[in-house]
Amino acid sequence: MIGLSTEQAEAVKRQERERIPLGRRCHPNDVSSWIISLADPAADWITGQVLAVDRGLGLLQSGDHALMARSAEEIIAWAARPRKTSP
Repeated sequence: MIGLSTEQAEAVKRQERERIPLGRRCHPNDVSSWIISLADPAADWITGQVLAVDRGLGLLQSGDHALMARSAEEIIAWAARPRKTSP
């Protein structure tokens, strides 16, 4: 990070990781498999979608305290929870 010492840069990275529900920074491999899958002809019915690659921060904006999960497994379990359906 420009203008920061190594120690300061590491402190900023650590603070960022602590804010991220998944507990780590993104790596190119985290999204490359999605890109490849969506480019496949088998995915041609998936159109007009916006995929938020936000490290799980969007989950926290919903106000649901259950989203303060610290692991991918907890976030996946939350996303898969039963929901009420409209009549």
